[in-house]
Amino acid sequence: VAIRGTGSTQNVATSTDGATWTKANLPGATSGWTDITFGNGKFVAVRTSASDQLFAYSTDGITWSVVTPTALAPAAAGNWKKVAYGAGKFVAVGSGTSANVAYSTDGINWSTALIPGGLLWNGVTYGADRFVAVSFDAAANGANNIAYSTDGVTWTRTGLTGDSTARF
Repeated sequence: VAIRGTGSTQNVATSTDGATWTKANLPGATSGWTDITFGNGKFVAVRTSASDQLFAYSTDGITWSVVTPTALAPAAAGNWKKVAYGAGKFVAVGSGTSANVAYSTDGINWSTALIPGGLLWNGVTYGADRFVAVSFDAAANGANNIAYSTDGVTWTRTGLTGDSTARF
């Protein structure tokens, strides 16, 4: 399943072989979708926008449901850049001073967490029993712009040793 950030219709494409693709629609919001992942039999997409339709999920990549999470901190609304799945949890990262991480076990019900110190977190992945997030933020000046977590909730910031200019 592939997703595109703009377009009024057909903003999802699905394929079973990578050669032949079929277009589909995410319901509700038609732009601002930034990333998609798959885990536990479900596709989950995230969106960066001022609206409250921030997440969508699908079991087949064709029929989608939009999630309007009520548990998210107001400062977290509309900031989600990337999403990953690991250890039974979906984890999305974005920006915000009170919440810059959202996590969910089912892709429907979401809670928030904070990577301390702010920054715009624009990448997240899972491997070797941990989530790793990266930030491309000039305010970090290369320092402490990598964070890791074993549960997607509690995060530790770190950076590249001896490199004060590296940004991701």
